[in-house]
Amino acid sequence: MPLFAIELPDDTLALAGLSAGGLQQFARETVVVRLYEQGRVTSGWLAAALSLARRAALDVISSYGVSIFAETMDDEKSYRPQGKINNPPPAHAAGGPVQLSSGPC
Repeated sequence: MPLFAIELPDDTLALAGLSAGGLQQFARETVVVRLYEQGRVTSGWLAAALSLARRAALDVISSYGVSIFAETMDDEKSYRPQGKINNPPPAHAAGGPVQLSSGPC
């Protein structure tokens, strides 16, 4: 995994109330969550990058105020069968009459 150095003011740790390791973890999470938010990576990639289970990664994403539902909707679409479904359209879709029942609802 690549290692990046970020120069910050000397009082950053004190202001953030974090240890050096805590700030490093915060920076790692922030970067990968931002990549996820921009649609550049998946939640699975984010989970692997943070060494978390996918459910825990979704919790991290949510803790940053980022919605997890956009990808979930895309995931559902990717599981749907491709191609045309061979169900005939209802009669009214083809211009036929719509019949309503007069019985009790």
